[in-house]
Amino acid sequence: MFKKTILFDFDGTIADTLPLVEHLIQKIGPRYRLDLSENRISVYKDLPAREILHKIKLKKWLLPFFVLEMKCRLYFQKASIPLFPEVKHQLLQLKKEGYELQILSSNASSTIRKILERENLSQVVSVIHSSSKLFGKDKKLSALKQQYGHQLLYVGDEVRDAEACQIAQIPMLAVGWGYNSPQALKKTLIIDLVEEPNLLTQKIQQYFSEIQA
Repeated sequence: MFKKTILFDFDGTIADTLPLVEHLIQKIGPRYRLDLSENRISVYKDLPAREILHKIKLKKWLLPFFVLEMKCRLYFQKASIPLFPEVKHQLLQLKKEGYELQILSSNASSTIRKILERENLSQVVSVIHSSSKLFGKDKKLSALKQQYGHQLLYVGDEVRDAEACQIAQIPMLAVGWGYNSPQALKKTLIIDLVEEPNLLTQKIQQYFSEIQA
């Protein structure tokens, strides 16, 4: 029988990458002819990722190249990517209580691995799954659902995460400190929303106790 497994998103859930992502978009945006009339991508927190891409006028055929360049630049600036301090504490607590912790991210696994090593969390997260496409998480989630069944819970910060979980029929606990706003996340089929990082472990414990009741 599998342990209770928590599958975390990385960017915006564990790592505070939004400021760096905003900076990089401003830097490389002109080459992709993006509409950067809004200086900060965070003004679009209420919008799903597809609508944000439409707002900044990123052409569909350029998306794979844009995502690849962003991944490369994030890797080379990995030393400047901080974790949310309280989330790190929550990960340590969850591991101590016996949960299996994994990561599924659109970011490169090499970037995530290096950051976890820097933060002494390599032994806390057992597996890093990387989704090569920005909107391809549902396929990986479906495969993981087959493996872990009802013992699997996803924790993420974006509407596209919630949409992927809905397709894969995996419950998602949303966090309110990432890329999408709590208001946007509440419109999706999440099981609950955590707005303060220090409540994360409590919400996860509550979910697993309810499904076993």
